[in-house]
Amino acid sequence: MPLVAATICRMSEHTLLTQAAATGPVFNFVPSQRYPDPRVEVLHPSFAKLRIFSSTVELLGSGMRWAEGPVWFGDGRYLLVSDIPNNRIMRYDEATGAWGVFRQPSNMANGLVRDMQGRLLACEHGGRRITRTEYDGSITVLADRFEGKRLNSPNDIVSRAMAPSGSPIRPLALAVIGRVRRLRLNCRTRSTALIRQRAPCGRC
Repeated sequence: MPLVAATICRMSEHTLLTQAAATGPVFNFVPSQRYPDPRVEVLHPSFAKLRIFSSTVELLGSGMRWAEGPVWFGDGRYLLVSDIPNNRIMRYDEATGAWGVFRQPSNMANGLVRDMQGRLLACEHGGRRITRTEYDGSITVLADRFEGKRLNSPNDIVSRAMAPSGSPIRPLALAVIGRVRRLRLNCRTRSTALIRQRAPCGRC
């Protein structure tokens, strides 16, 4: 019997995601014509009070391979969501119903959130960094290292909007490689600091 040799190649996350990228399926979605929508299922009684019986499930967009990190811009009435393998951020416009690309390439952006000034913050797998999109569209790197070493794969991010009024410190919690770090932004000195924090991984 011939011997079959198997070679296992190690691939970076960036390479794996890039090579696996392909446009996701587009669904032929038909909204329910009756209320309450039978697609909505309450799996635990405690959630029954949250159900709106006069609403129905809507399809905002499709064609994504792997959707992550949705963030709502209420002042602009649009939603942003990361399509990681396709290296893009998608945008849904509530006023017009338009669905399209907001940014491509996105540096494999994953978790998205807004800061206290309404600017977009993004965890970038490809850039291995946390960035902020300024009002003029330029990109500012908030953090790409911890204790002198490059970040591996920033994942989720939460902006702590409950900071005391007038406080110059704007803390953020972000998950990096299964650990949570806190990014402190000092508005007076325009400096940032990434510090350790004991907390569960993911959004808090």
